[in-house]
Amino acid sequence: MSSSSAVDPGFTYPVTVEIPWAIVDAVRQNVISGFSRNAVVPGFRRGRVPQSVLNRHYERDVIAALARDLVPLYMHREVAERDVEVCWGPSLEELDFEEGAPLRAVGTFEVFPEFTLGEYRGLQVEQLSAEVTEEMVEDYLEHIRQRHSSFQNVDPRPLEDGDVAVVSAEIFAEEGKKLSGPDEIQFEVGASDTPEDLTKVLLGAAPGDQIDAEVSHPPDYWVQAAAGRTLRYRGEVLGLGRRELPELDDEFAADVDSSLSTLAELREHIREQLEEYVRRSVDDSLRWQVIKQLVSAHPMGMPPKYFTTRLYERAETANAEGELDSKDGLDQEAFLQLQMQMVDVITLERVLDRIAFVEGISVQDAELMEFVEGYGKRRQLTTKRAIEELRESGGLANARAQLARNKALQLVVDEAELCAPGEAQGDSAAEDADSASDGVS
Repeated sequence: MSSSSAVDPGFTYPVTVEIPWAIVDAVRQNVISGFSRNAVVPGFRRGRVPQSVLNRHYERDVIAALARDLVPLYMHREVAERDVEVCWGPSLEELDFEEGAPLRAVGTFEVFPEFTLGEYRGLQVEQLSAEVTEEMVEDYLEHIRQRHSSFQNVDPRPLEDGDVAVVSAEIFAEEGKKLSGPDEIQFEVGASDTPEDLTKVLLGAAPGDQIDAEVSHPPDYWVQAAAGRTLRYRGEVLGLGRRELPELDDEFAADVDSSLSTLAELREHIREQLEEYVRRSVDDSLRWQVIKQLVSAHPMGMPPKYFTTRLYERAETANAEGELDSKDGLDQEAFLQLQMQMVDVITLERVLDRIAFVEGISVQDAELMEFVEGYGKRRQLTTKRAIEELRESGGLANARAQLARNKALQLVVDEAELCAPGEAQGDSAAEDADSASDGVS
């Protein structure tokens, strides 16, 4: 076996292997034996075809089997001895098959580009406040109260601020494509979750009036499909009403949670929930800040075939889950955003893999089994079947790598230097971490 060449700027790594004839011939005989008993060759009786004739007759099948099974095995063995990180391949480019001679094959792998691991200990991150104030408790209590409000019909009249409009509406996209409807929808006039453009149209309208309005939705609008978009609403006001809020008393507390008996207990329960939420938010903030700094400090190119494979796998998942709009395929803007996100995801994976290697981070079998058991429980599989399914799909190796990355990321977070807001040299906690976090669970 032999090999030569080095990584080129195009992320390819050429490999040439020579496989001894004895091994090649063993594969050939195994392939031919599958055909020989029922082989039909002109001029010969079934089962009486000479071996030399069978060899020629099934040469294409033999070569296909060699290219499919034997050559990739030898090429992978070869690159395993080299100081490269293979991510895709091999792609077979040349195969010389000659009776009695070693099989010579030429192919290429894609490899990750080399990079220098930057500093990852002592990253400066902003420490957000973890305090839960009385105002936060009261705001959340009011939110619960709003959710438990009742709707009371009001005799027809022009809509006023605070009224709930019952509207039968069709919704159209920017280019005129119908998105939904007609659906019966309720909008509270003047409420924070009702787009301002819609409130302007509804104010003064009465049951029976037609509406036709272009409505701009804020980027953080609660309906994800409408967030940041301008849509057209066409329909009719069917009716109106007012929301009646319950009294804040012990009876209300029991209605919210039967395990509670007083309003004071409800307030304390809300405080505990908010403290847990704030704690997770602070932890997430530190995590996202660290992720952004690791990604931005390690710019690297993406091997094209490997990147395309990962990108389309992610796009298929996103489209199936409704994260991307379909329009003759995938929405172009969303797909471009997904491309940028995947660059960050892969960059983060590689940086964390290197940190795990440098720090000697490993994953114990017990940790891997905990993941397997969780996987099996979610899919209602026995542990044995979960292991089989994960092994067949390559999921076990992926899970071990991901668990090691999680440990590496936690190490960086634990070693980070906490600073007051505005004092950190790294990225602000207020900025989004894009979706580099998709690669870390």
